[in-house]
Formats: sequence, structure tokens, C-alpha cells
Amino acid sequence: MNMKNKQIRNITFSALLIAVGLVLPQLFHAVGGQTAGTIFLPLHIPVFVAGLLLGPAMGGSIGLLLPFVSSLMTGMPPALRLPFMMVELCAYGVISGLIMKQTKNALLSLIVAQVGGRIFYALSLIIAANILKIPAPALTAFLMGITNGLPGLGIQWVLIPLLVKLLKDRVEYE
Repeated sequence: MNMKNKQIRNITFSALLIAVGLVLPQLFHAVGGQTAGTIFLPLHIPVFVAGLLLGPAMGGSIGLLLPFVSSLMTGMPPALRLPFMMVELCAYGVISGLIMKQTKNALLSLIVAQVGGRIFYALSLIIAANILKIPAPALTAFLMGITNGLPGLGIQWVLIPLLVKLLKDRVEYE
């Protein structure tokens, strides 16, 4: 397959991941209410898949774009959380792509990216609190966000490496 066809295939796959990223959270919210998103983390799944399969540039781009488009179209994430989620999901896409490029291990790349993305999320909250001269969120609030998302992390640890294994021959890592 020539380079142009690979690029077209990857752009098409990226668009599909964005579409999944718009629909999947809505399904979780329809079944489990508004808290289902914070528990199961459905918006994260297509971003991790993008980073692992398409590389850091596309993963980061989808991670930055997806929460913004989702917020515009669905109101989720809410405007106050949007910039922080954009930072977090962009970091997920970039880090998972970079680690996958080095290790070729989807699970390891996923876990490192999950930790790294949460660090970027926390740093963005602290920076915003300092700029706005408001108290930074308590560490307990941040840790509660992580513990609430444990079911989603478990789903990601099983589902995402499986998806990567099934789809790796269908896309071209860049």
C-alpha cells in the first residue's frame, strides 16, 4: 500500500475514533446517568486507541480535539472541566503513542499514559488555581476522581490492548 493510501486510511480511522468518542460516552450516560462517565471513562478509550495505533501526534490531536467537540455537541464535559480534560486526554494520546513506539507493549504503554495523563491533569488544575488565585483542589478530591474511575481503568486494561491487537494490521503507525 502506498503512502497516500496509508494516510487516507489513518485519517479515516481517526475520524471513526472521534465518532466513537462522541457516541460512547452518550451511551454510558444514557444507561448509567451522569456519573457513568466519571466511573467508566468512555471518552478516554478512543484517545488511547489512537495513541497506541496511530502514534503520538494523532493520539495527542484526537485527545485535544475530542473533549472540545464533545463539549460543543453534547455539553459533556462541562465547560469548567473542559480545559483540564483537553490537557489530560492530549497527554494520554501523546504518552501512549511515545511509549508504544519504544516498547511495542500496549498494556505497559496504556498504564504509563494513564499515570502521565493524570499528572498533567493535576498540574493543569494547580496552575489554573494559582493563576486565578483560588484554592487548589484538595488532594483528596483528586484521589477520589481516581478511585471513582477504577472500574473504567479495569475496563481499559482489558479492552484497549485487545482492540490494539485486533486493529494493529488495519492502520499504519506514524
